[in-house]
Amino acid sequence: MKVIFLCGGNGKRMHPITEDKFLLDFLGNPLLQHQIEMAQEAGLRHFVIIGNPQNIEKNRKNN
Repeated sequence: MKVIFLCGGNGKRMHPITEDKFLLDFLGNPLLQHQIEMAQEAGLRHFVIIGNPQNIEKNRKNN
């Protein structure tokens, strides 16, 4: 079974936070990492991460 993470939102309602919601730091790790770890604990091993092309390009420029 595959897990699909939809990570394409812009987070407009979270102003003034401008970074992607799934990359926000929570308890020392990005939110996406927490979700992946929870899925792994449930026995899931195959992941598909779907991102917004604009967010992906923005993150490439920032790194």
